[in-house]
Amino acid sequence: ALSNALTWIAEAPISAGLSSLDGRGELDASAISVWSRESEFSGARVDGREFGSVAEMLAVGIGRWADRVVLTDSSGISVSYGDFGVRVAGWAAMLIDIGVGPEVRVAVMLPRSPVLIEILVAVTVVGGVYVPLDASNPPERLQYIVDDAGPALLVSSLELRAEAAGTGARCVFVEDVRSSSWSGSVSRDVLRQHASGVLPGNAMYVIYTSGSTGRPKGVVVSHGSVLRRLASSDVIYGLGPEDRVLQKTPVTFDVSVPEVFAPFMFGASMVLAEHGRHADPRHIVEVIDGRGVTVVHFVPSVLDVFLATEVFDFESVRVVLVSGEHISDELKDRLFEQIGARDVAVYDLYGPTEAAVEITGVRLRASEAVTIGRGLPDAGVLVLDGLLRPVPIGVDGELYVSGPQLARGYSGDVGKTSTAFVASPSSIGERMYRTGDLVRWTS
Repeated sequence: ALSNALTWIAEAPISAGLSSLDGRGELDASAISVWSRESEFSGARVDGREFGSVAEMLAVGIGRWADRVVLTDSSGISVSYGDFGVRVAGWAAMLIDIGVGPEVRVAVMLPRSPVLIEILVAVTVVGGVYVPLDASNPPERLQYIVDDAGPALLVSSLELRAEAAGTGARCVFVEDVRSSSWSGSVSRDVLRQHASGVLPGNAMYVIYTSGSTGRPKGVVVSHGSVLRRLASSDVIYGLGPEDRVLQKTPVTFDVSVPEVFAPFMFGASMVLAEHGRHADPRHIVEVIDGRGVTVVHFVPSVLDVFLATEVFDFESVRVVLVSGEHISDELKDRLFEQIGARDVAVYDLYGPTEAAVEITGVRLRASEAVTIGRGLPDAGVLVLDGLLRPVPIGVDGELYVSGPQLARGYSGDVGKTSTAFVASPSSIGERMYRTGDLVRWTS
């Protein structure tokens, strides 16, 4: 394993006491603090600080890469950044007319399609806060999220009219909007004007947890936090204009965020998997091979099925990202066996929903044991005992994360926010998030 990398042990309930893990021995606490800020990733060409918000980054990217392909849908139809920008400008004008702006929440219930991406980008550019909904979820969950988030409107499609209307939210159906006239009347140049009023601290999205340990919690993440993660797409795996990123993660999961938004920062393009088939190995192989996908993400459980059912040659793929669950050494070995001698980089990324997607990472090697690596640039990573004291190398502790990628907190729940987001013992005025995961520094 990498020196000073983190090994994932288990997920523990956030309420679990860790005072029994007090096997600290001799330890230089200042060294732990240094390790917590180190990253194996360096040399960023773009660090996100040139933009005031994701909204500004999107507006700049659409103008900068106007003649390049921004997305290709599941049928093979491609759209340029320039044409995409015109459509986004049209949706943005509609949203502004309705009253959407910074901190105004917009629920989105749409199947994966170019229109879904247009809506997410339009909401973000005008400063709105998108709240993704999965129409296949039980009505009770949909109702809870709408009641808790309090969106000003819900954007959906006529095929989902019953599910959308059932929430009681004010609905706008994309088919009812006369977008066909936008090409002659709406300029993408207005996007920068829309984005100018969006600040780094403004919320960008609210994504709800599964609720497996209680009621779902709406995690509020800001533009500034997301910018730092998107910039890491460069320092981790060098995302660039020649890349084609597979967009297959449902937008109700935060892993979708870099799939959808990172291409705009670097001039890459995204390839959309067919709606509802993101876990279909045969379809994913067809899309990757047929569209020349270069960057693909897998949750380990999906990767397991993928490797068991399909022989995939990785001809176009240069980067495989793995996150969302712990990847076992056995699964890692099977992946590298299938990759063989091809030049494919595999990265294990880790992060709670309470940070902007992933906050640690490592390039996995066939000959090395799996770890979750070290913090991404500017991320704080601490392994502490039950009294918030650093533990030494090789001793189990609870993982705390800090830095600019942290979420603002839980929507409408100050109590849970103050319990999960606590003051850092090593940096005055800094918050850290208690992940509930047990880890140890490797030697």
